[in-house]
Amino acid sequence: MLTALKVRKAKCPPDKRRIKLYDGQGLYLLVTDKGGKYWRMDYRYNGKRKTLALGVYPEVSLEEAREAALKARKALRQGIDPVLAKRLERAQGTTVRELYEEWFSRHSKTIAPKTAARITSLMERYTLPIIGNIPVQQITPQTVLSVLRVLEAQGKISSAHKLRKIIGQLFRYGLATGAVMMD
Repeated sequence: MLTALKVRKAKCPPDKRRIKLYDGQGLYLLVTDKGGKYWRMDYRYNGKRKTLALGVYPEVSLEEAREAALKARKALRQGIDPVLAKRLERAQGTTVRELYEEWFSRHSKTIAPKTAARITSLMERYTLPIIGNIPVQQITPQTVLSVLRVLEAQGKISSAHKLRKIIGQLFRYGLATGAVMMD
């Protein structure tokens, strides 16, 4: 069993890249040679070994890591994969605005400034005011269509097509990161 003192003083030996300090029932603290401390839990689901990330020390304390591990073990007893449960939990709270901000911060580094400005303009003028505060899990194709119809009603057909492509990229990113879950 780990103690708060052992966790605080944990260091990786100079001859190793990382070490694991076990607490019990699959929970351990992964300590890297660069000083990082990560809470992890190993478990088996459908016969496969899996690892659940529970957070970074000191933001997540020993007690909080134990509570998260207990929650994961409860999910396992109910036949639910804890990694999937964590993704579902994250997806429930992510709004379109939050997803957009995350996606745009990554995507904007790879596109021209003029294109980034166009995307920002379309999203901030037509999308975010209408659906920005809605959780992404509640967005349907009809919801997106209602946003596009606003542009079409104004005769901005080209802008509607561009916005449809942007929203498509946004939701594909959400699927890849687990922020959007398919039913």
